[in-house]
Amino acid sequence: MKKTISVLILGFILIAGNMAQAQVNYPYQVGSVTYNMNMMGTDNTMTQYFTDNGNNMCTETQMEMFGMKIHNRTIMKGNKSFNLDMTQKTYTETELSPEEFQKNNFFSSEEALMKEGATKLGEEEILGRMCQKYGLTKEGADMKLWVWKGMMLKMETVAQGMTINMVATAINENTPDASFFEIPSDFTKSN
Repeated sequence: MKKTISVLILGFILIAGNMAQAQVNYPYQVGSVTYNMNMMGTDNTMTQYFTDNGNNMCTETQMEMFGMKIHNRTIMKGNKSFNLDMTQKTYTETELSPEEFQKNNFFSSEEALMKEGATKLGEEEILGRMCQKYGLTKEGADMKLWVWKGMMLKMETVAQGMTINMVATAINENTPDASFFEIPSDFTKSN
């Protein structure tokens, strides 16, 4: 059960981070989006920092599961993903193929969403921005996504009997600290 939840969480982090970085074109050059993520009755925080209109991305997640505090950071650079455990001071590195980019970049554009079988469910305003709402079933998960100009602002998902909801609570247009996009020198690479 813990492994399933961890896999789902990583999937949501990657979805929020738009894995196909070469395709990202956020409406802001720099900034951050903070999300509230409700999972299994607990509220957690996830913040996505970006530069270059979203082509440099860092997603930081702080949560508590099964009485354990988790603090992770995922950095996307080109075709590489770095997953940092901020508590253990370790990280893993994954190289992503063009096929993996294609597979995971399913909401960077309306065309990509429709290709995956999404249906339009209307429009809704979130944080003063008019989002297109989509419905989609992908890899056994039933999802509803609210997307504004390529930026996901809300997601409701039911997967393996679990409900996970994310909603943007703030959008900031300030330049994030450069340290969010670097692996700290005291971290050790793990396999």
